[in-house]
Amino acid sequence: MPKSKEYLSSDDSSGSSHSEDEKPKKKKPKRDEKKDKDVKEEKPSKKASSSKLEEEEPTWEIGNKKHVTVRKWKGRLYIDIREMYLDNEGSLKPGRKGISLTPENYMKLKDIMGEVDEAVKLKA
Repeated sequence: MPKSKEYLSSDDSSGSSHSEDEKPKKKKPKRDEKKDKDVKEEKPSKKASSSKLEEEEPTWEIGNKKHVTVRKWKGRLYIDIREMYLDNEGSLKPGRKGISLTPENYMKLKDIMGEVDEAVKLKA
């Protein structure tokens, strides 16, 4: 076999056929063309149109990886008191342990907070 990849003429004295070298190769799409096609097909997400202030959730840490967060979920407002955990990447994520209060439940909790404080003093 010759060292160069040039095609041998049909009158080659060796008589061997090089049909593998003579097959036309399929043209692969260029990476840039593929990226342009993918970008055109993407639809803008609804989150992209909302302002950054709407996406931020006010959060307060109350100790031992417990946080209070005011958030909207499925169009309703909640005051979420939840235990957090560290995921594999090292960022804090909300865990299963916690409670989500509606604004009405939260107002009732605030109303009885004085009584809860007194009960804590008696038990301590």
